[in-house]
Amino acid sequence: MSNCGDPPEHPNATVTLKGKGAARFPLGAKVTYVCPCGYWWNRTNSSGIQSECKGSLGWTIHKDELPTLNCIPIPTTLMCPNPQNGSSVELVGADTFYAECYFPSSIPPPPPRFPGVTLRYRCTSPMYRFSNGTKEVEILCDNKKWIPAIELNCFGPTLKLVQLKEKVPLWEAERICQVNANGSLAIPSSKEELIRIKTFLIQQNLAGNDVGLGGHIPNVTNSEAQTMPEDAVKRLWEGIVGVPIDGWCHISVLKDGSIYQHCLFAYEINNGNGIGLDYVECGRPLAAFLCYENEPILDCPQPQEPPDSYVELETYGKTNFSLGDNATYVRPCWKTWNSSSNPEAPFRTSQCFGSLGWKYKLEDLRTRSEATNYDQCGTPSGRLGNMIQFFHADPDEFCPPLILPRDGDPYTRAVKAPTCTTPNGTYPPGNFSYECGLENFYFSTGDTRLTWTCRDDGEWAPGNVSVACSPLPAITCESPGDENAIAFPDYYLVGSTVYCIHNESFQLPLYCGEDLTWYPMGFTPCMEVYPYFEVENKRFVLGKPREGSFEGNFAAEEYCHEHFNGAGLPELRKRNESDILAASIRRFVNEDFAPLPYSILKHWKEGTLPEEGPYDPENFWEFRDGQPIPHDLFVPAHPNDPENLHCSALRIFDDVGFRDVNCSRQFHWALCHLDVDDSMRFLYSDAPREIVKSGVSSNAC
Repeated sequence: MSNCGDPPEHPNATVTLKGKGAARFPLGAKVTYVCPCGYWWNRTNSSGIQSECKGSLGWTIHKDELPTLNCIPIPTTLMCPNPQNGSSVELVGADTFYAECYFPSSIPPPPPRFPGVTLRYRCTSPMYRFSNGTKEVEILCDNKKWIPAIELNCFGPTLKLVQLKEKVPLWEAERICQVNANGSLAIPSSKEELIRIKTFLIQQNLAGNDVGLGGHIPNVTNSEAQTMPEDAVKRLWEGIVGVPIDGWCHISVLKDGSIYQHCLFAYEINNGNGIGLDYVECGRPLAAFLCYENEPILDCPQPQEPPDSYVELETYGKTNFSLGDNATYVRPCWKTWNSSSNPEAPFRTSQCFGSLGWKYKLEDLRTRSEATNYDQCGTPSGRLGNMIQFFHADPDEFCPPLILPRDGDPYTRAVKAPTCTTPNGTYPPGNFSYECGLENFYFSTGDTRLTWTCRDDGEWAPGNVSVACSPLPAITCESPGDENAIAFPDYYLVGSTVYCIHNESFQLPLYCGEDLTWYPMGFTPCMEVYPYFEVENKRFVLGKPREGSFEGNFAAEEYCHEHFNGAGLPELRKRNESDILAASIRRFVNEDFAPLPYSILKHWKEGTLPEEGPYDPENFWEFRDGQPIPHDLFVPAHPNDPENLHCSALRIFDDVGFRDVNCSRQFHWALCHLDVDDSMRFLYSDAPREIVKSGVSSNAC
């Protein structure tokens, strides 16, 4: 057995080889000599003839035989007629039995039509079909006829105008077409289809309604979130949806930097004698939609990859996405979404709306290094949840790592455990709480329950306090009050400070020293004892009446002024100051609100408050010096009830911040700011140095 050498060449034919390698032409190997398209062999009436390797005998078509074989034009009498196709149809290829005649860009007229050739046609519009229901057909030239005998015209789906009594967002249009037409939204995906849609709508009674259409583009902003030029937007619509560039009657300029205008609608022009086309926000309410009857709803493209490396995309294992399917983008808990037009949450779920694509776009999915005031670094609660923010340029500037008790630790139990840390273990702004699980166990502060707050300056409050309970020896001072005294705190550890009303004319802070003695000495017993602390060089006392409660903010203000030598309700101007005070207060009370001095009663009495409609709180809520209270501190409700929510309070737990409250709300205690005026001074002539360390000024005179 032996192999054949290379087959002899023919000057006018192409040799199609079979077999590879050194022994590519073994016994039985075959090659085909193929004539160019439109030609066949003079002796076979076929465009291809085969030659077989016979081993030592060589090829069945010998080189001496090749000169007698010639490729000649196929007689025109044997050809099929020139196929006639409509404007919505394009020729995309031609094949023969032995060869494929490809014309990648265009096939010059007339198309090949010799015996054995197959022509491939397709509809130019994605929604169009041939009469047999397919988007592409093949016809074979056989015995002077094209088989199958099919009209080379494409037809669009039946159009149906659905008009509703109430407007609904354009996002819901695919479902409306599904219910009312058993179909999908009409899409002007080619010039022919746009003309057909406009012609149909002119014949309808639109009653002035804009008509929602299908199709979308993913972005009308560039990488810097700047609006694209009009011609660039038109090219996007042509390239992605198929809307011809010259098909727009008008294309609107984006308003207010909106990034949502990436859907389509049609509208009447020229007094109803014409139809215009514009692009619009997908959430725009409309009452009319143009549908295809009995057409399946298009699938969505693959969800957009997150624009930021921090954001993760969860597709729940899906690779194809149809109407109603979801994809979720999850941001890290120490970041917030760049777009504030949606409710703040750690994740954003984008839904597939068929030809309208995905609801969220790239700009909605960007994050910024700014953390919202979360309870546990999760979803914020309360009205201020998505309003109060702390700026951080980098997660490395968050609070340092803490050693937390293990789950199930019997000594220290989580009341509200932290759920958010950065990859390097730091914490964003927020708070969490732990409590001691065994009797006679305490934190180093002496508390059995304690809240840690990560402040916006990257420091913990309280600072240098480990999250661990341990048994403590008897290192407390005796109660500084007599048996009849109001004693607000129930323990007096070394280092703690209380506020002592010594008698009707003298009051001062007292400090529990390491020798278990109250300093300054000589001022015990006290008639009344209250919690005392300092924040940013301001002194505060938690006061409460001997019996009952305060009837509203003004009673609390009067109590502070009369009980603590001219003190008053605190004026808080910094978010950080409010957080530190709230953390200090939580050590002593469980009530949720502390009265504040701000109100809008003056505006209410003058009748200048809006009863309804737009309301900017900064025009009405003011600090004592008349400066407006900014939105990042206070977002009150609309003052549409003249007897409610016209005073203010500081919320102590959960989402700390200002709240609007009823001016007659009862409070069981009040946070009193000492030294509101300069008339109150105290003498610490014999106070030890520990007082200075504790934060009590030794030079206050």
